[in-house]
Amino acid sequence: MDGIHDLGGMHGFGAVVPEPEGAPFHAPWEGRVHGMMVSLAAGRHLPAGFRYAIERMPAAEYLETTYYEHWLTALETLLAEADVVPPEALARRIAEGRLVVPDRRDPELASRARTAFNPRSGRSWEGPAHRFAVGDQVRVRRDTTPGHSRCPRYVRGAPGTVERLLALEPHPEGMPQRRYEPVPCYTVRFTSDDLWGEAAEPFTLSVDLVEPYLEEERPSP
Repeated sequence: MDGIHDLGGMHGFGAVVPEPEGAPFHAPWEGRVHGMMVSLAAGRHLPAGFRYAIERMPAAEYLETTYYEHWLTALETLLAEADVVPPEALARRIAEGRLVVPDRRDPELASRARTAFNPRSGRSWEGPAHRFAVGDQVRVRRDTTPGHSRCPRYVRGAPGTVERLLALEPHPEGMPQRRYEPVPCYTVRFTSDDLWGEAAEPFTLSVDLVEPYLEEERPSP
């Protein structure tokens, strides 16, 4: 899906200003939203398609809201679509205003949440062998999709070099529908002039891409 949320950013919105190091949240509610997402995911109660739910936000709403407002909108969307928290129940709860939240401690759920943060705890997928090898010349397909995509627009159609073979990952475009099709993944290195023309400052950029986004780079006739 092409939109304001594109992974590579868009022109015309000024420079990206990094956040100063320190507290990760600007307000307590942001930490609660982060905790809700992690807890629901660890408890396997969060429907698939979290990022796709953010991508479906109207462009104006996306631009006018903050990072964790995007997260909150996605949570509300997914839980409503799964009929876990219907929209009318959410509206009724908002109308009630601030309430005292009951204290609940669940050591097992907390343990699963901590495990979710461990990068070594991810699932290992089995599937097809890698088609490309390190050093192969490839080109990113120009395909577009009305659904979820993890291919930044600025690399579409660009030539690159396979830099590293990564483990198999589920094809991102099927994950919102809970279709977990394992596909090979690669780190592909691009040169700045291949992405933005000869006037660009010279540097290289590496992007992780799944195999269906790539095709063999054929020599010019």
